[in-house]
Amino acid sequence: MTRVRLQYRPFQFVPWQRGINCLFPGSWAELSSNQMVVAGRILKGTATDDTVIQSMLGVSRRVARRLSSFQKYNLLCLLSFLEGFEPCHWFVIPLIAGFRAPLPRLKEETFASFLFAEHHFEQYFKGSDLDELCRFVACWYRIGTFSESAIESGSLQLRKEDPAILEAVALNYHLIREWLAESYPSVFDYAQEEQPQNQETTWLNVLDAIVGDDIVRYDEYAALPVNTVLRFLNSRINENRRHGKR
Repeated sequence: MTRVRLQYRPFQFVPWQRGINCLFPGSWAELSSNQMVVAGRILKGTATDDTVIQSMLGVSRRVARRLSSFQKYNLLCLLSFLEGFEPCHWFVIPLIAGFRAPLPRLKEETFASFLFAEHHFEQYFKGSDLDELCRFVACWYRIGTFSESAIESGSLQLRKEDPAILEAVALNYHLIREWLAESYPSVFDYAQEEQPQNQETTWLNVLDAIVGDDIVRYDEYAALPVNTVLRFLNSRINENRRHGKR
């Protein structure tokens, strides 16, 4: 966090200034849930400077409006980290519509939840369809263990929420994917190599290409923890490369 000391005039007609000490986030990992939503609005171009400063500093709207243009400019420059994604292994927003976020590092999440989430994530970013966004969020935010049948019912409830909150979850997932790619580089490199042919990272195809005839055990893979499967695939790819296989 960046420590910020600000001076501002509480009223235009008084000659004296008031000082406040604040903390300003310096990385994606330091964003609160509300700040993550605002970050999404910033990248979408729908957030005003005052709204951004109010959220990032945790000050009132009145204080944000009292700051000078020069102060606002310098504060907004502190958000340069939004220009690139960095690894983050947790969902920042803990609760949406009564549904809880996954545990950090996707602990206790199955490979099936990852497969469905990836599919709806890709579909959403291909067409910015709100229904696909709701289905994507429903793959992660839910009550109890993942099931395909719960996606539709969960997405109907999420449809009533502010879309900016759901968009923040998708933005957060970009960071989680960075963490996954850093943790299992061979798997994601392989998936990226396949993407130009399929136009979409189809993880079933990736799984099929890596494990071959073993794909008949799909239900077993789907029920395993996502980290267990990705670790296995990462190891299998590295082993194949050592033996000169694709």
